[in-house]
Amino acid sequence: MTRCGLSTRSWRSASPSCRLSRHSILVYYGYARLVNMKSIQDILKGFNPVEDKYISREYQQYGIELAEKLDDWKHRGLYIKFAKTLPRAVLERAYSFVADANAANKGALFMWKLREMGVIGKKKRNVVRESGNEHL
Repeated sequence: MTRCGLSTRSWRSASPSCRLSRHSILVYYGYARLVNMKSIQDILKGFNPVEDKYISREYQQYGIELAEKLDDWKHRGLYIKFAKTLPRAVLERAYSFVADANAANKGALFMWKLREMGVIGKKKRNVVRESGNEHL
């Protein structure tokens, strides 16, 4: 056994596995070995979205904060897009409506309010009806 706890004979070289943390799955030559896996709860306790290195712009931070306030982490990319493309006052007005309401799904209510305000949604076609073209 090596100091990493792996047999050099069965794993050929222990140095690549030593570089991995002890909380991972080691796969070498098609064999998988579980090594002290962390639970998802432990991983989430250590996650700090404020210090996330992938957030580099202000609108990204605002979109993430909006997703957290609405309890809709699954659609955080959509909120980042809204923070980038829509005026901040519109987003704040829609969020204030949602914050005052007692809704189970705050994300859906937020989207409904944006549609009601006419900010998002299908663009309505301007149809001109003439006497001969009633089917348009």
